[in-house]
Amino acid sequence: MNLLDRYNGLYNDECAGLTYGGPISMQEMQALALECMVMAFICENLSREHNAISIDDIRELADQLAEQGRKSVVDLKNYEEICEGLANETKI
Repeated sequence: MNLLDRYNGLYNDECAGLTYGGPISMQEMQALALECMVMAFICENLSREHNAISIDDIRELADQLAEQGRKSVVDLKNYEEICEGLANETKI
């Protein structure tokens, strides 16, 4: 399991624990993301001390998250185009 997968799993588990429709601020979401990042690094580096995280490691995770976000936007656009095409085909 790579670091991005571990982060996504932790983040999704934490978000799944939130109450549906419960109020949460952007700051709380940012804190949640940072805590999941730290936990992912701890899990990834169990054989090392985890009182320091390399800035390069943080940047690498940020780059991976940005790439994941870009792919998600492309996938969403492709899905929308497919749905629009199907909707146009079914119009009478």
